[in-house]
Amino acid sequence: MKKYLSIVVVFFMGGTAAFAQERGKEWADQMTFETYPYPIYPLREKPPVFTKVVSERIIFSDNVFQKDDKESDTILSTAFQVGGSTSRPNFDANLSALINYDKYLSNSELDGEEFRLFGQARSAGKAHFYGGSLQFKREREPFDLLSLDQVQRQEILLGIFGGFTVSSRMMLEPDLRITKTDFVESEFERADNTTNIITLPLIYNLSQKQDLLAEIAYEMLDYTEDLAADSTAIAFRIGARGALTPRLKSLIKLGTQKRSSDANPLTGESHDKNVLNLLSLFTYEMDKVTEAEINLSQSSGYSISGDFDVQSVLSFRVKKEFSPYLKGTASIFTAKNDAFIGVDRNNRGLSIVLTYQFRKNLTFEGGISNSFYGGSGDIEKASVTQFFIGAGLSF
Repeated sequence: MKKYLSIVVVFFMGGTAAFAQERGKEWADQMTFETYPYPIYPLREKPPVFTKVVSERIIFSDNVFQKDDKESDTILSTAFQVGGSTSRPNFDANLSALINYDKYLSNSELDGEEFRLFGQARSAGKAHFYGGSLQFKREREPFDLLSLDQVQRQEILLGIFGGFTVSSRMMLEPDLRITKTDFVESEFERADNTTNIITLPLIYNLSQKQDLLAEIAYEMLDYTEDLAADSTAIAFRIGARGALTPRLKSLIKLGTQKRSSDANPLTGESHDKNVLNLLSLFTYEMDKVTEAEINLSQSSGYSISGDFDVQSVLSFRVKKEFSPYLKGTASIFTAKNDAFIGVDRNNRGLSIVLTYQFRKNLTFEGGISNSFYGGSGDIEKASVTQFFIGAGLSF
């Protein structure tokens, strides 16, 4: 979430699992405001913007069922998006919706649609800011990139955030996020849950470009089914954010998270676990047309077993502008879930995507990705390779 959004144009709309992480990253980058940190000053007034985008992708996958015994298929992925934004001196807002449909030429039972909606509004004054956001996602992808099952997951996220001056150099930035997750008609319905997270960060302005922070966060994980173990967690973190050098920007938060769970109805076991809590994001501007990004995180969260897992993610991404019309993105990542019940799961992958702006409103794209899914014990392991070409038209 690095850039303020003034116009919404998205050409990255694939609909298959192997592109799930990259697609989700692009969606987050382009569909959200920067809410952390958020400067306090009158916003720049801009006229309202309304954008419509339609795109089509042809995707070849060598393993559509993500099994050791591979079966290939060709997918036609069609997407349509509408979006709008407005900005006043002390207020800005945006709203965008995306829907895409995947048609499998040989395995029609995999056909399906995905839908996303995002909206956010903010208000800023001389000594405060506040706002709210709403996200709705209905998508078909592996569970947290770590499951071999393609399931349909529905998620609603409500966020309320703000910032208030405590002194000339200190600010309190409370944040409340409520997330409701439902797995639609799948074996993972036992993992349906509501997660409430309250965060209270205290920010100290060290300089014009650097901040120090200390925060406490409280989380309540409530499973819908009686066959799952609810839990609570409290985390203490310290960190820093801002520009370390003119080219290197960072956000680092490190601390500990203590999570306690009820007795699991299936096993009778309860857990009281201290977990290293880490969030780090480094962005380095190598030159005017090349940017590199490293993300390393670890925390605990809900599990498909109806308990909780410790989740670790490491990703590296490079974006380069070869010309005013040709841009490329290369990504590599690894993700791991350490399970308290069931098996550990892991995934790693890489992708390369090129986009070419042929006209002001017409963009072509192409790319390749490879993902590996696996885990401990007898869990089935699989690799998936995909190639795609596509085009997007805005009007």
